[in-house]
Amino acid sequence: MPQTKFCSKTRRDTAARPVWWPWRPTARATSTKARPEIAELQVLTGFDAKGQPQTRPPKRDITINDLMLHTSGLCYEFFSADDLKYRAAKEIPTVVSCTFANAMSRDGLGTLESAGWTTSIPSLSNDGEFFPGIDKGWAYTFMANREDAPTGRPAGSLAWAGLANCFYWIGRKNGIGGYWATQILPFQDTASYPGFVEFETAVYHHRK
Repeated sequence: MPQTKFCSKTRRDTAARPVWWPWRPTARATSTKARPEIAELQVLTGFDAKGQPQTRPPKRDITINDLMLHTSGLCYEFFSADDLKYRAAKEIPTVVSCTFANAMSRDGLGTLESAGWTTSIPSLSNDGEFFPGIDKGWAYTFMANREDAPTGRPAGSLAWAGLANCFYWIGRKNGIGGYWATQILPFQDTASYPGFVEFETAVYHHRK
């Protein structure tokens, strides 16, 4: 499954600005006002002889500034051996469960179909549609093709894209997925989307 979790960070944080910006004068205030459960977090100091985590209460509260500037002490398990060890000791899962993935992959449109779009801001996006003529639905978060695509993507696969011509697909049936990005505008420009289609076609061609 392709990992695209960081690609939307700038757009997400920009979208959050109207909410966060009014808080800016008080950004050093505790973040527990918005998320009380943050007060329950402890500081990892090490591990005992049996590999169990040793923690202490934080010396101060985590602030909104800390969350925005990555100074809260929170981290990713794939960037920290201690964090990964802590999660293993506490049996905290680091991957999406199959049950959750199956639920997110279920087509929820019924008899409705996913179609194309007409641009209202040509500098940002062209008119377009993914795989015109192919029956498509929507799963919970992803577009799902109900028929085999001409690239080789099997029916039931998942896909979507980001505005700056960032495309990805997840083929759970055959374990093939991919990510293609040019980071240019407008969306579905004359080179980026055809390039993605050619890339995906080549992937399936060489897997035969």
